Amino acid sequence: MDITARRADSVATLTVHGTMDAREAYRVYETAAAEAEAGATLVAIDLSGVDFIDSVGLGMLVRTQEELTRDYKSELTLLNTSPTVLRLLELTGLQDHFRLA
Repeated sequence: MDITARRADSVATLTVHGTMDAREAYRVYETAAAEAEAGATLVAIDLSGVDFIDSVGLGMLVRTQEELTRDYKSELTLLNTSPTVLRLLELTGLQDHFRLA
């Protein structure tokens, strides 16, 4: 899995490519938290390049959102969710848990 971070003022965009599984998912949280700690008030995670996400990856997105909100007063938005990821969010009832764009 590859993560690219871009910053424009107080908005950080993380672009994720590859498989977001138990082995790699924690890197998304670490990168998002580092951006929030550096002053990003909005962290947007672009999931258009994610071809697979398992339950650990999904759990890490939930954790990322909760901790960004609680610890950094930052918001999380999921961008360009692929049909596979969107279907997983719908099946688990989490589509309303996240702000999707």
